[in-house]
Amino acid sequence: MIPKHPAFSDELAYQCTQELYRCLEEVGSTKGVLYLRVPKGYEDEGSFQNVSEYGWPRGSHAPSNIPANDPLLIWVHREKRAFAVNDPEEFHELDPFSEGSDDPRFLLAPIYLKGNWVGLLVQRDRNKGVHFDMDHDEKPTMRISNDVVEVLAKFRIYRESAGTSVKLSSMGESLGSTMPMPTIQAPLPGAGLIPEMLDSRSPQASLSLPLSEPPKGSAKRPKREGYGQLPWGHETNSGIQPAPPPESPRDSAPADAAISSADSLDEEFVDAKRRSMPSQEQKEFFWQAARLLIDLVPLDAAALWMDEAEKLRPLLAYSDRPLSPDLQQQMLVHASRNLPSEKKEDLRILTRSAKREVTPLDGAFLTCVPMVLGDDEKSEEGGKDLLMLFRLADQPFSTQEQTVIRQVGGLLGLHMAEGRLHERYHRAFLSVSHRILKSGETRSPKMKEHSLTCAKLSRGVALRLELPTAEVEAISIAAILHDVGSLLLDPAMMTKPELSATELAKARTHPVLAAAFLKGFRFPFDVLKIIRHHHERWDGKGYPDGLAGEDIPIGSRIIGLVEAFDVMTTGKGYKAPKALAKVLDEIRRESGLQFDPKTVEALVSVIGKVK
Repeated sequence: MIPKHPAFSDELAYQCTQELYRCLEEVGSTKGVLYLRVPKGYEDEGSFQNVSEYGWPRGSHAPSNIPANDPLLIWVHREKRAFAVNDPEEFHELDPFSEGSDDPRFLLAPIYLKGNWVGLLVQRDRNKGVHFDMDHDEKPTMRISNDVVEVLAKFRIYRESAGTSVKLSSMGESLGSTMPMPTIQAPLPGAGLIPEMLDSRSPQASLSLPLSEPPKGSAKRPKREGYGQLPWGHETNSGIQPAPPPESPRDSAPADAAISSADSLDEEFVDAKRRSMPSQEQKEFFWQAARLLIDLVPLDAAALWMDEAEKLRPLLAYSDRPLSPDLQQQMLVHASRNLPSEKKEDLRILTRSAKREVTPLDGAFLTCVPMVLGDDEKSEEGGKDLLMLFRLADQPFSTQEQTVIRQVGGLLGLHMAEGRLHERYHRAFLSVSHRILKSGETRSPKMKEHSLTCAKLSRGVALRLELPTAEVEAISIAAILHDVGSLLLDPAMMTKPELSATELAKARTHPVLAAAFLKGFRFPFDVLKIIRHHHERWDGKGYPDGLAGEDIPIGSRIIGLVEAFDVMTTGKGYKAPKALAKVLDEIRRESGLQFDPKTVEALVSVIGKVK
């Protein structure tokens, strides 16, 4: 049991644990530990305390405390971003974390909040004994770090302003009384970077981030690039809702102001307006539409801002050649002048180029035409998307080119409107699902936690199986609601450690009761069928209808497997939870009997192989 530091509440530690466990699910790290910096006002302020861990050998733990002057903190502070160490033999700073392994491998990620370094995420030993690969593992690690930041922002235990110093000194080397935290000029790992901001499924899409050199033995990354002042041109008035040129020097802000860290936002703003990405389908449609415009008009680049009332989304930018940092900055400043409701420092950019291994496009955009997609007045849900077209040459768009732009822009606007409508339906269903679970908390206190865990893991398995988007959404909703039928049964009966034959028969009606209870909801997917059959077995010995094999809906097979996994690992009734290795062994033994072998393989892949 890890002793709780007085600076950190039980609830904070619990929520951090939920995020840490994702390292196993999303990265495949068989061991992980999360440290938080002790805030001001405590005797050991500046040290890093273990708030959560998993995977260490029975009877042992990762170090409970990292002193403020520990060489490991000096090292991580110098790197300022995630890095891997797959050959730690020469790095004795990691010796305290190497217990129980002859060949440990590590991925370390500092976590920043409002410019302050407040956390350290240490992952060890990817499943199947493979090395950590920054191309594969950095993005999910950054998503997890970002969600830890959101947890910390809610609890408000770090109230220092950006730039607060942290006392650090290395062994045998004086660094002075303090080492000031850097002023953030671009997103750092965990510094408010949004989970969806890095699209792992779009290899040619990337955020422009300044990167630091890795330590010896870690993955190679480009050197940090600096940004200079923007070269300014003008916007050509071609008759398609042009924006006015800059009127004062303050419109020509320094380049790095446009991609400052999301931690520059105050916590209330982060809570009120969450960052997110457009759906994969929306992004792909824009990439294709932009490619068409570049070919037909022609253009040097195109960008799209999708307006959402409750979300902050990046500017999507497409070009034939990669855009230089200066050109990306120009895009952001042009966007800020056309988006009066958004602050310039809050904007981000996500780029894709048709060609990658070529010299970046550089210079200055001398012609920029903004076009608002959508004719209706702006509603509370958003919907006034902004399309911007760029040329390096000072060349107005001809009448024929404007016609093509309006036609392609109209198609793009219709597609974005359809995507927005789909998102609203999805949010509505999730909201209703959460309300249903919350209403049953007094009768079944653990149902909400169990249901949300099953939904997250079921979605991961569905994605691993590469199921269609609609099926993934159906499985997600069905997993949240799969046990609501239990709320219609006697709660005293449902908490008994053992049930009589009569009581067991009643308990087994809960899938049918759930489907009947939810029948009035007009789900766009076949959620009810998935819920009804989530207790069927691959060998046909399940209930309620005795379906077998692929006659059982794939969503039902996934949820049945994930539910069994969650019950065994967390315990049920008076049964103690089982070790992860034993649970996975039991699931493998039931592959082809109780469980679909394909879903078992996907779950094991998602959870990770325990050595």
